Amino acid sequence: MEIAGHTMGTPHHQVKEAIKLFTSLGFGGIEIICRDDYKCGVSPDTTEKEAKKLLEFASSHNMKFACLTPYITELNSPDSQKREKEKEEMKKCIRLARYLDCKVVRAYGGSYFPREGLEKYAEGKKIFIHSMQELGKYAQDLNVCLAIENHFNTLTYDAKHSLKVVSEINSPGVGILYDQANLGLIGAEEYREAINMQAPYIVHVHVKDFAYKGEDRTFRSSSVTGIKESERIVRFKVTGEGIVPWPAIIRLLKKIGYKGFLSLEYTYWKNSEDLPPPEIGMKKEGDFLKALLAS
Repeated sequence: MEIAGHTMGTPHHQVKEAIKLFTSLGFGGIEIICRDDYKCGVSPDTTEKEAKKLLEFASSHNMKFACLTPYITELNSPDSQKREKEKEEMKKCIRLARYLDCKVVRAYGGSYFPREGLEKYAEGKKIFIHSMQELGKYAQDLNVCLAIENHFNTLTYDAKHSLKVVSEINSPGVGILYDQANLGLIGAEEYREAINMQAPYIVHVHVKDFAYKGEDRTFRSSSVTGIKESERIVRFKVTGEGIVPWPAIIRLLKKIGYKGFLSLEYTYWKNSEDLPPPEIGMKKEGDFLKALLAS
């Protein structure tokens, strides 16, 4: 396993500055947000020539592209026009990953809110599986894998549903992005069950940590892509200082033979009030993980 820095943790930097920072912290990879409106990200419309220059810069710093992370949420939309637009955006990200020699692109499991009910879930899942079978084939042909994240307010909100969706997609170009903190936020499976259940499909891992602000454990979020301050019942923590059992998780990931990246999804972009600057906090996280990997 190798450690990657996530540009969610470096909103005040440009991508090349983040590469330099992560190199100085001893990380081997970088996960980059892929959207037009984020300073420390890359646009899906980045040209092959521009991408190759960025790849050369990263390579000169011994840095690999661990994952591209778009914010595409409507691959299960019943609106075919909206869905096709989202699929084309995802294909742009897959092509960009190919240009950057990046093997993984993060995918959300569509959009689904529990209040919508089981019938809505079944309808959305059918559409999503069809979309992902097409995109998985496209990704596979370019030597890229789509990693569907364990993420609240999506069809893959817990490990059980992630496994069900990915196994039904049944594509070598589609796997699972394991995120134990996301599972913990909604009170889903604990790490042993989540890892053992998803083990054959895990292609990427997000690392973050949190602690509850008080006694309230009722998860709330009105969005797929984040949690409003008014809805938050947790504070994000430097990994190793919260309640997610990372030493045990790393031991089990070793046991199942996971050899991909551990990406530090340091949530400084949206939760800077919770965390020290990345130069301090991400260094502490990297040192913590390095010690676990060496033990």
